[in-house]
Amino acid sequence: MSDSLNNKYDRQIRLWNTSGQADLSNSKIACFGANILSAEVLKNLVLPGIGSFHLFDSATVTLADLESNFFLTKNDIGKLTSLSICSLLTELNPEVQGIHGDFESVKFSPTFFKKFSIVILCNQSFQLLSKVLDICWDLQIPVIDCISNGFLGSLHTYISEHCVVESHDVPTDDLGIINPFDEILSYSSKHFKSENNHSSHNEIPYIIILIKKLQEYKSNDIPFWASASALRQFYYSKDQGNLTLPINDSIPDMHSSTFHYTNIHQIYKNKFKADSKIVHSNLIEILKQLPPTYPAFDIPLEKTELFCRNARNLRVISNQKPVFITINASQLAATSTTVNQHTSDSTTTSQESSIPDKFEPSFSIENNLTIPKLEFSQFDLPEALLSSLYAFRSINSRIFTSNNCINNGTTLDEIKCENSNINIENFVSEICKHLHSPSNEYTNQNFIHLNLGNTPTAAAAVDNGADTSFDDQTNDLISKVSQEISRSRGLEIHTTSAAIGGLVAQESIKMITSQYVPSNSTTLYDSIHGSIYSV
Repeated sequence: MSDSLNNKYDRQIRLWNTSGQADLSNSKIACFGANILSAEVLKNLVLPGIGSFHLFDSATVTLADLESNFFLTKNDIGKLTSLSICSLLTELNPEVQGIHGDFESVKFSPTFFKKFSIVILCNQSFQLLSKVLDICWDLQIPVIDCISNGFLGSLHTYISEHCVVESHDVPTDDLGIINPFDEILSYSSKHFKSENNHSSHNEIPYIIILIKKLQEYKSNDIPFWASASALRQFYYSKDQGNLTLPINDSIPDMHSSTFHYTNIHQIYKNKFKADSKIVHSNLIEILKQLPPTYPAFDIPLEKTELFCRNARNLRVISNQKPVFITINASQLAATSTTVNQHTSDSTTTSQESSIPDKFEPSFSIENNLTIPKLEFSQFDLPEALLSSLYAFRSINSRIFTSNNCINNGTTLDEIKCENSNINIENFVSEICKHLHSPSNEYTNQNFIHLNLGNTPTAAAAVDNGADTSFDDQTNDLISKVSQEISRSRGLEIHTTSAAIGGLVAQESIKMITSQYVPSNSTTLYDSIHGSIYSV
């Protein structure tokens, strides 16, 4: 990395070092959905210096977009939203390349996606999420799915396995005191004997004292140590436990003379170098045994030393591929027909008559909906919020957008029909209840069939036999949450999107650099109460 870039990114390099910055600079981000949320996510990735990003969306800028997205101006009206956002974002950092495209340019194949470091979906349908995961899961490309809806937002990272070398945890000091290596044992024996008087005790490091006193303690003829010795043999034996880790090349600050401290530190450094070379030799031999079809690896010793230095804080996050539940809510189609019949009645209100005919196919849900399977150990406000948010999103992509997630030009003001709002709230409420069904019948069937009535008090018949009876407190919670979710009507509030955008960018950087431990659960942002939950 050049000196100019080192100076430019000086502050953040202190967080993830030059190796992390190099990973960022070489990264390629794929982002689906040109909206407020994606603009905020990419802004927080462009500023720290990713390599490039690809923004996919076929929507064009409308006047309504200018009211909520300050990344757009009047001059952008009629242009592709992805183009306008892309051009403005690249102004923030000339080192970053921004590429825009429509959904038709996306090829759902491993060849297309394997060039990306991470894929981010911003307010996109679960159908698209499922399609992307089918490709990226086996490629081990992280997929971050994020939602911004009114005062609520969420994000979840999907990846089969992610390994973290530099977790940046509090360093774990392993000085090898329990099983000291020869060099430090020899040094301790020599200086403990030569300075075993009151005047020099103040200068002896505690490493020497602990090693020698532990030796004296073990030498006592106590039956316990016979059992401990057998356990130790199992733990350290190569053929059994084989859990010995390379020694660290650093020692903590301690009360000691400079002479002792520098000498001991050098001993640990030498031992670390020797252990790292052994590990590196093992690694080279392992790589030689790989089939010829594998590419040639040239791993420098510095990489192995970095791995050994963090050996006590390595993290491996493994997940199962998510399962998507099919929801059959075909009765909602009858609701739409009823609404259109009302529009021809002379007593129809102005709100009802505002629904255009072209909107009926989008609102009439004849095909099955999709929602990720959610399993909770408990059910409280965070779980109710997440269930309702997902339930609304599953129907929102059909009502407000066409099947390929492109805005169809129908504004949210055109669909403010009392009947439709009632049924949307009812739908969200019943799906939320079913995801928390005590019988968990859907866990085995992966299918939910709802028969929703046209009034908010109508009961939903669940044909697969799941028990949706709850106590009054849970019913009241679900009702209030569903009402709030439905009230937002899918609108993005920029402050909510900005908060979620920052969180998504932070998780993306963790994934790209393999540093710090990423979240392994769904993160829910509740700006109503100013809270963040891990669900």
